[in-house]
Amino acid sequence: MKRLILLFTNSYARSSLYWNIRGFFIPQQRWLTRVIPRTYCDKVELVPRVLFATLVDFVEKEKGLCQLDADWSKELAAGHVSQEYIDDVLKTYGELRDAYNYIKHERDALQAAHDDSYPKKLPGVHGIFEEPTFDAAGNKSSCMSSCETLYGMSFAEAYAETNRLEALIEKRDQDAMMTIVRHVRVLWT
Repeated sequence: MKRLILLFTNSYARSSLYWNIRGFFIPQQRWLTRVIPRTYCDKVELVPRVLFATLVDFVEKEKGLCQLDADWSKELAAGHVSQEYIDDVLKTYGELRDAYNYIKHERDALQAAHDDSYPKKLPGVHGIFEEPTFDAAGNKSSCMSSCETLYGMSFAEAYAETNRLEALIEKRDQDAMMTIVRHVRVLWT
């Protein structure tokens, strides 16, 4: 009963209750709820999505890279900032800009190149399984064709470009995520 009385007499309690209920029905981070899939998603896929969406929202919605265009000459002349501070700010936001450019522009092209890099089957090859064989009891068995049969080259040759692009995407994703985490202290406006 005492809590109920506090709810009606304490303006902070009313405000807190209001914002908790409102936040449940109208999320404040709607951009984040759009990135997280409504189906199951492994954490190894979810973490990059969230980090990349965080940087994209910071740059596009909050105009977070405006520090790169700032004119620091007046503040420097007045002694409010040092040249080391300006260099550090420009380096930090430059790294975030590079990560943003990778996420928005380069990653999609790399992913498309990766998807197109899978080897093509030789003409006349229709399936990945060899013709089924039957044993004496009439049981059917079939096995997969080799890469030489399907593609005319070894597995290493057939998937060399695919593996190279996959490793490149993984490395660039890791670099972008490390940049975001390293500079998380500046992701506010």
